[in-house]
Amino acid sequence: MNRYMIGNIVEFVKSCGNAFSYDMDDVTERLQEILVEYGIYSIFTDEEYYELLEELLSIAEKQEMAEAVRLAESQLKCGQDLEWGSDFRIPNYV
Repeated sequence: MNRYMIGNIVEFVKSCGNAFSYDMDDVTERLQEILVEYGIYSIFTDEEYYELLEELLSIAEKQEMAEAVRLAESQLKCGQDLEWGSDFRIPNYV
């Protein structure tokens, strides 16, 4: 297995913008299509494919977590749901 090539591909993907725009399902279901979108047309051995899959799943997972945190922070401030206006400290408050 060529770990150097895999490492270079992962670093290239990371360098192509702030956010990896694919979720974990995308990576699992269509890795080859994602690589083509980055201009990567290499043929991988099974070991290389699964190593690359694991690396990109890790990136996708971090992006999903960051997005969840960002949404939660934008939605909730000091116990209040900013979208619905409810206050979680007071039962049945709307």
